[in-house]
Amino acid sequence: MQGKVRIIKVNRIAYKYPEIVEIIKKKGFDVWRDFKHHDIPRSAAGFVKADVEGLVMTTVHTLGGAKMMEYVAKVAEGSDLEVLAVTILTSHDQASLNRELGIPGTIKQSVVRLALMAERAGLGIVCSAKEATILRKILKPTTLIVTPGIKPLWAVEEKDQARVTTPYQAIMNGSDYIVVGSAIYKSENPAVAADKIVAEIKKALLDRKKKALIIQDETEMFMSQEDIRKIFSEAKAVILDDHFVYKSTKHGSAYVNKDRIFFDPVTISSLGFEIACRFINDEVDVVIGPVVGGAILSQWTAYHLSALLGKKVFAVFADKDGDDFIIKRGYDKFLPNSNVLVVEDIVTTGGSAIKVIKQVLSCGGKIAGLGILCNRGNVSFDVPKFLSLLTIDLKAWDEKECPLCAKGVPVNVELGKGKQFLARQ
Repeated sequence: MQGKVRIIKVNRIAYKYPEIVEIIKKKGFDVWRDFKHHDIPRSAAGFVKADVEGLVMTTVHTLGGAKMMEYVAKVAEGSDLEVLAVTILTSHDQASLNRELGIPGTIKQSVVRLALMAERAGLGIVCSAKEATILRKILKPTTLIVTPGIKPLWAVEEKDQARVTTPYQAIMNGSDYIVVGSAIYKSENPAVAADKIVAEIKKALLDRKKKALIIQDETEMFMSQEDIRKIFSEAKAVILDDHFVYKSTKHGSAYVNKDRIFFDPVTISSLGFEIACRFINDEVDVVIGPVVGGAILSQWTAYHLSALLGKKVFAVFADKDGDDFIIKRGYDKFLPNSNVLVVEDIVTTGGSAIKVIKQVLSCGGKIAGLGILCNRGNVSFDVPKFLSLLTIDLKAWDEKECPLCAKGVPVNVELGKGKQFLARQ
């Protein structure tokens, strides 16, 4: 197995037979003692101190907290020991995370938040390869990503892990090391199994270089447009083939009903998280949105940015002031010299977002970017960074040019500005 496997990971056997570490080292392998330390900071640091001599890797649980990870990083500082922080175990699926552990949000949200906390402490990351893609985009290039839950297509099926991938996919997703267990030791010929895995790794490394050359859109690393479209569709938030009057007074045949999104805090939290991830490297201090939807979105986006960055990011909103917006309630005091992320729910002409941006600048704030849920007018903005989670390129017409009016199609009075339009007739 020499030349195919570099590090042997031991856990349960090392409890019963501590001498196994030296036996493995004499065979020419490095050793990772995977005890997943999880204790108060001083005790965890004591455990890791015992791992410094003779090991190349050890693990702690991120759920031990930032202080615990800082303690263990300090103990290992200057040594050859790589301390890895376990995020969410690969045995957990979405249901067990939420219902059994009581941790809200998605697995991806928890993994990203915990991984960033571990990176700030100076530790490497253990995560499923399914989360490695987004972590490789967000974390520093030097932060180690190690992925268990590796199951080659030809391996014997194991049922104790829920989030598994093949060796090829794990490397393509950005893993630095993969942890392979039963696929090798349960194989009839472990050496042949190891050869197959090494071949997958080599192919993935070559393909990853090719892929890096052609990736242009960073959103590929996050939730895709199709994922967002599915969320809107399942919430019945996109309505087609009707006659609507928009806030801009233009007419169209489709309507994005944001209220179908905002009543579900889990959904809007997930969308706020997606926006937060895209602006994680833009030093955001304050998030602001126009009332009402933008205000709700600003709260969730700032909440996730605070958790991801390990600092307080403030959430404020702009009030309506006739046809304009105004920043009051003392919120203007948060803006001078701050990097401000403007968020908005649905954009047709972009008028509301542009007015809020002007207000931020008049208060001495600096625009970090603009993030919106849905760009239904295919509008562009002159901002340092612009993100639309969903783009729906649908036509809108002035009233005089509206083909629906010409055909006598009734205006929808339940959604949009249909009632106001008919009242003016």
